[in-house]
Amino acid sequence: TVLAPSSDFSLFAVPSSLVLYQGQSAPLQLNVARRGAFAGDVVISFDGLPAGVTIEPATLTIPSGATSGAVTLTVSQAAIPSTSATLTLRGAGGGGAEGTFALQIPARSGSVDTTFGTRGAVISPARFTQGMFGGGLRYARTADHKLVVCGTTGNASPGVARILEDGALDPTFNNGAGTRALAVGGGFSDRLVGCALYADGRILVAVALQNATALARLTSAGEADLSFGTNGILSLGSNVSANAMALQADGKVVLGGYTTNGNYVAAVVRLEASGAFDQSFGAGGIASLTAGGLQRNIAGVTLQGSNILAFGTASSTISRGSVARLTASGVPDPSFAGDGFVELDER
Repeated sequence: TVLAPSSDFSLFAVPSSLVLYQGQSAPLQLNVARRGAFAGDVVISFDGLPAGVTIEPATLTIPSGATSGAVTLTVSQAAIPSTSATLTLRGAGGGGAEGTFALQIPARSGSVDTTFGTRGAVISPARFTQGMFGGGLRYARTADHKLVVCGTTGNASPGVARILEDGALDPTFNNGAGTRALAVGGGFSDRLVGCALYADGRILVAVALQNATALARLTSAGEADLSFGTNGILSLGSNVSANAMALQADGKVVLGGYTTNGNYVAAVVRLEASGAFDQSFGAGGIASLTAGGLQRNIAGVTLQGSNILAFGTASSTISRGSVARLTASGVPDPSFAGDGFVELDER
């Protein structure tokens, strides 16, 4: 960048900008173009250095008869990544000149983001854990880049926290608390199996109880959604146990797991946005997966357009990976591997 001229000299830096990562250094050449009768020394100093960035020497003198000098710019490991800074160069000698130099400090891919929490980490006062029997933690991101974390608290009850981009608890969530414990579960073997966001910011949490499933829905403000179930809690009864959850764009809820009417049968369940079983799906909202006489287990579900993919295992004497695709009506999709099922043989 050519710096603003004075009556005596002008300055320019080569290169005019630098991109340096934490822990890197680079030389920077400063050139002087004297004017008229001026032939004296030019002293150059630097303003606007971001934290963790140094220039050596801190003041550079380009003596009479010389037209350039060099400094070394160093970005330490303590510098904040994702920083863009404009440095001011000041030249003095028989007058003065000022100008700017651009420095960018990008974050390395996979490096710790020190702008988040403390040194890139947040310890939530909610003290969420994975639970004795696994299942949580679950995460979702809001449209305004907040992080919703669902987990299990120390007493095995599920809870939700909402975290700002800088890692602080969101003071607009649950009347300033930033976290909320859910009045569901608490049994020794209960597992959190799903956490999803609606487009309007509401939060849906799925909890697998002992041979049952419960859903909890919160408003975008972190309060119980009283329009859902009883005080925001919906129990699916004692014959549906979920391992996974997905939320359709129309608000319908898809659960993958098993039913327990006498026998354990792998099943995909779809609920209306209200929480009622979707009568247009499977048999009364439940699609049982019994093809091939195999014992199946569903560990995950995801949406593929209007179809539903269910992932898990299938076994007779040997357990193998399995994928099933169901249509929007809850029947196996014949366009997927001929019968809607793929068994993954070992190779």
